[in-house]
Amino acid sequence: MPHECIAINSATGLLDEVLIVQLNKLMDDANCEGKNIRYRTCSNMDCPVESGDFRAQQCSAHNDIRHQGMVYEWVPVPYDPSAACALRCQARGRSLTVELAPKVLDGTRCRADALDMCISGICQEVGCDRQLGSGAREDNCGVCAGDGSTCRLVRGQALPHVSPEEHFGLSLLSTGKQNFRATL
Repeated sequence: MPHECIAINSATGLLDEVLIVQLNKLMDDANCEGKNIRYRTCSNMDCPVESGDFRAQQCSAHNDIRHQGMVYEWVPVPYDPSAACALRCQARGRSLTVELAPKVLDGTRCRADALDMCISGICQEVGCDRQLGSGAREDNCGVCAGDGSTCRLVRGQALPHVSPEEHFGLSLLSTGKQNFRATL
């Protein structure tokens, strides 16, 4: 079936495709089944840091709208698996948490630490290859869709005159580095 690309949402890397039914068929002959919109990711890179957090931008869009007679500065709430694709925001400096919209905009990440994204209010899996619904996962070596065959064991020796404070700093560094495991 032919299709035409309609728009690219550069903020999310999500490409919206609207399927176009061939117009040379008679109207009563054209039977379309299923959804008429399908999605695929079109970017394999993260957005620049200066572009900001997409969910935070959606919360802040409500900053000038009165809620119960007051105007608040809204920030996103921490991830809630029961409402991953709802726009739930908290008034900065207050305990007030509100669902400002039942759905975030398409392409918003379900949570900050994963590639999965919300589409039509449902969290959709994005593989490590950044393809929607691919199911690709990193293997034990950190290789996307790998088979675990590329891991290497590197043995080394710690410096003998390292203070406990320096050991602590080393262990913090090692936990933040992917594909690296240190045993002290």
